[in-house]
Amino acid sequence: RAIFAIGEECADLMDISYSYSQAKIALDSIFIKNESKIIWFNDITNKIASYYYPIDIEIRLMRLVKMGEENEVLRLLNNIYLHNFSSNHLSQSETKQFIYEMRGTLVKLCTDLMKDIEEQSKENIFDMLNTLDMSWPLNKIYNNMCHIYKNLCSIVNERKKSHNDKLIASIINYIEKNYDNPDLCLNVIASHFGISDKYLSDFFKEQTGENFSSYVEKIRMNHALELLKDESLSIGYIAKKSGYNSTNTFYKVFKRNFGVSPGAYRYNYNTLGV
Repeated sequence: RAIFAIGEECADLMDISYSYSQAKIALDSIFIKNESKIIWFNDITNKIASYYYPIDIEIRLMRLVKMGEENEVLRLLNNIYLHNFSSNHLSQSETKQFIYEMRGTLVKLCTDLMKDIEEQSKENIFDMLNTLDMSWPLNKIYNNMCHIYKNLCSIVNERKKSHNDKLIASIINYIEKNYDNPDLCLNVIASHFGISDKYLSDFFKEQTGENFSSYVEKIRMNHALELLKDESLSIGYIAKKSGYNSTNTFYKVFKRNFGVSPGAYRYNYNTLGV
């Protein structure tokens, strides 16, 4: 016969996996005598003499920390805490086992994070773990764990910011050195840095507030303005040095940006001083 298991109602989309895990626990309870075809998680929690901390919740918690999602991490920790200590009546041994498993998650997480961070951050992580005294009252242990998780998210976000700063600086430097290459495009730069076109496009917009193509065009146009001040240089030469194979394309882009042709701009600058 078919048996259906249902977890708790979700407040938002982020809680779906949480409710799914509860449904799996409810399905496991079929080994407990139950004649119903529908098993509600809330109906079987009092029959399960154990704490709630399934592997997928642990994985989700670790993944959120590695993403630096502090608010989601704290919300998940709160759900875990409430689930185990607001409705369940865990024995002293079960509570102790649960707390040590939570500590084990922190140790695994810290071990992963320490693989590629600077020494100072490693020392900070060691110091944080050493502050976790398992002999403290439950509330104090929980609050300290939350504090450690917040600090780990901060370390992750600082590392991400440092990485992002270095990457965007490298990308801009590459553009400034290669803007005169008419083949320079999103795909060429993405391949150079080993990232996808979409990631580069989204990342560049996020970091600079400008679209990639608009930024490259601006660099080329600014360079063209400087070259036009030299009357000995032909428009065709300037177009090529500004990254355009076609003089006609250069004319169109220049007029779209400045409202006049390259020749008119040169005349206004050198003859009229405007």
